[in-house]
Amino acid sequence: MEFTNESNYFNHTGVPECSLFPTDRVKCRALLYAKTVTASLSILGSVLTLGLVVLFKKYNEHSQRMIIHLSLAALVFGVAYVIQGIPSENNAICKVQASILQFSVCACLLWIMNIAFGIYFRVVYDINIKRYEKILTFLLWTLSLIITALPFSDNAYQPAGVWCWLRNDDAWRFGLWYCWRILSIVLFGYTMIHTEITIRRRRRGTFSTSITSLTAMESEIKTLRIYPILYFIVNIFPIINRIQNAAVQLREQTGYSFTLLLLQTLFDPLFGVTLSLAYVLDGTTRSRLNKAEITDALRRWRSKPAHVSVYRVPVPSPDMNISVINTHS
Repeated sequence: MEFTNESNYFNHTGVPECSLFPTDRVKCRALLYAKTVTASLSILGSVLTLGLVVLFKKYNEHSQRMIIHLSLAALVFGVAYVIQGIPSENNAICKVQASILQFSVCACLLWIMNIAFGIYFRVVYDINIKRYEKILTFLLWTLSLIITALPFSDNAYQPAGVWCWLRNDDAWRFGLWYCWRILSIVLFGYTMIHTEITIRRRRRGTFSTSITSLTAMESEIKTLRIYPILYFIVNIFPIINRIQNAAVQLREQTGYSFTLLLLQTLFDPLFGVTLSLAYVLDGTTRSRLNKAEITDALRRWRSKPAHVSVYRVPVPSPDMNISVINTHS
């Protein structure tokens, strides 16, 4: 009777079978709850970040536009997680979830590295990537689409644990994703260390940079640098879990470690949450989160912009002036 109730529960939630742990439905239920809660929080966090950027019209700044792209990728990432419960078969819904998930994780990584390298090139080489913003935006989103399309050539999108993603194939998972994720961590570490060394040298006077411009640059860097750091922190357990998947010969949906799956399920979708927390706790944003500032921002959105009209006053001709003078003479 107890088994029947649990079976009905999973049918109600859209998971007809729990092939991950068929003898322990409690583990499947825990994974399903964890995935739903964390993904929902990620969606809410991403929407909050986007809403604050739009509310205070901060999208006019280049750094804020990069955060917009990052938040959009995190939002799609959260949506991909809640498309279905724990997958039981390789159907159309599974492939939709897998492809959206692949697209969003690629976009997140590319925009994170865009922020990291933007900081690096500005400090070390005095190159502001703002001048290349349009072409970079096109390239990063297009590259995410291309990478997402590649696995369709080999039917590589299949059930992969608590969600659908790339099947447990080292060539696909590491060649298309984890090698690049690990490489990005190494590159991020190098760029941040080199950036910090360069700033310290400039403060000691090794480079001829004014204190005012250096302080302004450091303030913007401090705002942006937190996002790559948070991204790589929440990706520690997903990387460990996928390494375990590669080390253990998984067959279909069996052989997974419940502990690693739970940790990945809890941390993987949390980037949208950490993104919103970092944005809200930033000094500039936090100072505006009060009733007066929010009311004023809403008022500016509701009010119509003032239009200034220019009227041209005709200049009298010389003949007209003479005529007027003659009339009064």
